[in-house]
Amino acid sequence: MSILSLPRSVYDAVRTHCEEAYPRECCGALLGQHVKEGWQIAAGARATNARTSSARNRYEIAPAELPLIVREARGKGLDIAGFYHSHPDDPAQWPATDLAEVHWLGCS
Repeated sequence: MSILSLPRSVYDAVRTHCEEAYPRECCGALLGQHVKEGWQIAAGARATNARTSSARNRYEIAPAELPLIVREARGKGLDIAGFYHSHPDDPAQWPATDLAEVHWLGCS
């Protein structure tokens, strides 16, 4: 089993992002280092939800932002460990669309 270690400061920053974006879904990346146990997260990187339709329950990270997030991570000696997005007014569980749209392998 792989562990995702998320410091409270990063959790608080992601939560703030979610609250600010409400009622739209927010999205971003988790930046960290892969360690023996899994991922040690060091920072979050906000992204723009580029979704123009159904933005209350769907998200799309603006494609132009991904290279910037990768550059930010590398500048800090980190990798993209995973992605986050909110589920405003919906249960915190894996919907079928999330599972169908997984495209960045090796991440959380």
